[in-house]
Amino acid sequence: MTDCLSPSQLVEFQRCGEAWRRRHLEEDFVPPGIAAVTGRSVRETALACLRRRQQGETPGPEETADLAADAYRRGLARGVHLAPEELSCAPALLGKGRDNAVSLALLFRRALLPALSPLLVEEKVELDLALPLPVRVTLDCCTATGEVHAFSSASRRWNPEKAHGAPGPALWPAALDKAAGIRPARMVFNVLIAAGTPALQRVETTRHAGDLAPVLRQFRLMIASINAGIFPPAAPESWHCSPRWCGYFYSCPHIPAARKALSPAFSARSSLF
Repeated sequence: MTDCLSPSQLVEFQRCGEAWRRRHLEEDFVPPGIAAVTGRSVRETALACLRRRQQGETPGPEETADLAADAYRRGLARGVHLAPEELSCAPALLGKGRDNAVSLALLFRRALLPALSPLLVEEKVELDLALPLPVRVTLDCCTATGEVHAFSSASRRWNPEKAHGAPGPALWPAALDKAAGIRPARMVFNVLIAAGTPALQRVETTRHAGDLAPVLRQFRLMIASINAGIFPPAAPESWHCSPRWCGYFYSCPHIPAARKALSPAFSARSSLF
């Protein structure tokens, strides 16, 4: 049993309980895909720039690009999952991932960093919410005026409902109160989009006191399922349940052998580096 929950774990469990079980209970690590490596590199670079901003410094464009490229290389060194159809063009895809990481990091530096005066950066707060386990909340950035900013990357614009339905913002007020003794003035998802021309989408969302109860109910259902040994798989028709997006696809007991045979298997643990 894991010793701590988080909003991201809740989303992961709801998307595919079997994948959550493999990762968090069996500790069966599967490398992320290229898009995830790119996104993590961008976020790592953004947080590094924000920490510098706290010190009164602003990294220049060249330094920001180097930070993103280095973060991407470190991500690839830990392993990357490639779907069978991606193998023949892997070098080009990996190169495009690096270019996207750099371009989105530069977009962050240009369009977001100058307007942010961070009080907290990547603040991890553990909340006791009367659940069997504590819930760890990560605040990407909070300004002195109480603006809470989260950073993400995507290949296309978000449907705003993705932000309004996310469990994290329901927990941000309690986390910010515990960390800094203030309440959120605004809560914003900043989505850096890797399109032909990189773009920034800002989705502001709100939460009220009554919005916490449904999230806690979802956590309780998750815990009850885990305790009962029930780990529902993703819907077979969902985007996540495919060899491209799920590294557990070929070893998943819920997927029929005939479906697995449609594409040649490729070990998700294989690293090209």
